[in-house]
Amino acid sequence: MRTIILLAVLGVCVSAYNTAFDRVNVEDVLKNKRLLKRYVDCLLGVPKTCTKDGQLLKDTLPNALKTKCEDCSEPQRKGAKRVANYLIDCKPKWWSDLAKIYDSDGIYTKQYHDELLAEGINIDGSSKDTEHKTQCYN
Repeated sequence: MRTIILLAVLGVCVSAYNTAFDRVNVEDVLKNKRLLKRYVDCLLGVPKTCTKDGQLLKDTLPNALKTKCEDCSEPQRKGAKRVANYLIDCKPKWWSDLAKIYDSDGIYTKQYHDELLAEGINIDGSSKDTEHKTQCYN
């Protein structure tokens, strides 16, 4: 089962009190497979992969999911949805691995399903609608 755990991937749902991630160019991160993988590995608990930003994301993610990112800024929410869509369409294995850790019982999948589907993000699988199809970089 897919999940919305990646609403926070790459720091896009870090608390509004920390606006450093508001300036992150999400597209640049998605285009850089090595950097993206490092963030994913950090979230997966791979030893020695967390940067300071990655650790902050990992520490903040559970609360961001639980509260529907209520402390996130608008740029963080927008970036989170972009990352979720990218991982669902382009890196489904990474998405699945993260879901096993952060949404093993499917709570967040149910909680966010309708909201994301309305925005063209199909958390149950790859986007079928070409209008919302994600460009995969690598």
